[in-house]
Amino acid sequence: MSSKCCVTVVLAVICLSVILLSLDADAQPTVDDDTSSCSASTLQEVATGLEDTVKEMKDDIKDMKKDIKRLLTSVACEYFMHLVLIRKTIQCTLYTTGVNCPANGH
Repeated sequence: MSSKCCVTVVLAVICLSVILLSLDADAQPTVDDDTSSCSASTLQEVATGLEDTVKEMKDDIKDMKKDIKRLLTSVACEYFMHLVLIRKTIQCTLYTTGVNCPANGH
């Protein structure tokens, strides 16, 4: 699998995870069990609830950015290590005797 493909797959998984996590609903009853009447939220309660939700979402986004950076760094390091290994393998196959193979430390 090519590196572009790997990065694309990783980003797709991250995006799908974010979407699925954002769909998590916190359902609240609109009617108290104790009473038969409904009480409407005040505008201030709604505004406070929205502010709290926005703050939580911003914090979640910061955490996701950190995770994405960590994952991309990990993928880049792994990709680099594979390139080094491939280079050494190619060098070894170019030597017909294998005596001067850099991978063997000669």
